[in-house]
Amino acid sequence: MDSTGRTTSIEMISDGSLTGSPPAVDPTGYPYIRQLGLTNFWIRFHLINMQAGGPGTQNNLVPASKRDNSRYEAGVESALKRELNAVATANAALAANAPRHYVYFGVDVDYRTVDPRTTQYQQSFAEHFVRSLTINFKRYDPTAGGWKALPVVSPFDFRDPQQTDFGQALAAATMTLPDLIQVTANRRWETDDATFLQSIGAGGARNGEFARLVDEAGALGAQESVIHAFGQMRFRPRGAVTFAERIDNDRQLATLANLIATGRITT
Repeated sequence: MDSTGRTTSIEMISDGSLTGSPPAVDPTGYPYIRQLGLTNFWIRFHLINMQAGGPGTQNNLVPASKRDNSRYEAGVESALKRELNAVATANAALAANAPRHYVYFGVDVDYRTVDPRTTQYQQSFAEHFVRSLTINFKRYDPTAGGWKALPVVSPFDFRDPQQTDFGQALAAATMTLPDLIQVTANRRWETDDATFLQSIGAGGARNGEFARLVDEAGALGAQESVIHAFGQMRFRPRGAVTFAERIDNDRQLATLANLIATGRITT
């Protein structure tokens, strides 16, 4: 880790028996995500997967979007977990004192640079968001007596950069109809629409339902996951019409979803 608390590299050698843990702390940069109210769309990302033995400590965590996390699982972590399972199986068949199989997994982290055109608050966290990961992945076979490099996506590029700081946000939980009209620049909303958005805000009766549906589609991207949630949530809990059907306007739906996905309306 460097002097600012960022992880610059981490590595693991495992015979398949390491036990990981969920995030126990916020990595540097994640307080920015919390402040913008974007924890539905960004996670505390394990550089070494928890199921592969990665700890939930600061030296193994960075902020990342759920979409980039899903891509990492498909392009990197799935291969790592398969290899560790194979190593564990091979070692289980060996005599107690026999040389063992091992997997090496190393990650070097390249961070983004500061954009002077952004707000001072955004700039103060900019260098804590990841640009790419360089990965070294290999297996030790005691029969061959050496390490063999394994194929993996490297460098792995993070596609979603640090979210823009737009300044003062509007809380869905306390939103009024005039607020909704003003923030969307659309006068077609009705009081019931504002009431629905209040229900998905922090502390609202349907906040948990909304968060679950957003997480369900996190791999699609932040705005897309909100659209997914609105396409599943009933406008009224016992009604037949979803909120997306209630809006019945793709452009209006996309505008509202984008405002939530970028933190200008917080849930």
